[in-house]
Amino acid sequence: MKNTMILISGMPATGKTTFAMWLSQKLRAPLVSYDHILAKLTQMEGKDSGSLKDHPEFRRIPYEFFLFEMEEMMRSSALFIAEYIFSSKMVELLEQLSGKYGYQVINIHMNAAAETAYRRFTERNIRDAESKKMRPAVSLEDFCEATKQNQEFLYGTHLIEVDAEDLSQISYESIYETVQKYMQE
Repeated sequence: MKNTMILISGMPATGKTTFAMWLSQKLRAPLVSYDHILAKLTQMEGKDSGSLKDHPEFRRIPYEFFLFEMEEMMRSSALFIAEYIFSSKMVELLEQLSGKYGYQVINIHMNAAAETAYRRFTERNIRDAESKKMRPAVSLEDFCEATKQNQEFLYGTHLIEVDAEDLSQISYESIYETVQKYMQE
């Protein structure tokens, strides 16, 4: 088996994290997730302290940890999964890392109509507002503009495009079988 990095990409609220955790267990592969890193940093903060979240570079801190963890995985693991709202701006960095460590890249790109993802994103923000207090309310127009790079991200040796318009219709097993096939090549 070749060294393989599986990227789970797409815009927010398309089921990336849920699928990435499922695939990680199914493949028994480590998972690097921006959301998990962000959650850990938020937990470290404590209930009554907002200093880290209020820092102007707060979003950059978990991103730097995410990149560090990805490179650490490439140094120590033949197979791992990275889940993030990857943007087309990251292609050059991913090309450098995968080339440096000799990784094939399987990109599972989950996408839905912007309106659908926005609705889910907004519902999640309302549901999580009490505990996270991190995602500001945004308009549909701002959401579309901010996620354009995520929608357009396509990078990898192999690409699996997933229609995430209706999350209940996604066949995890089918995606898993395709990943297995690509890993065997």
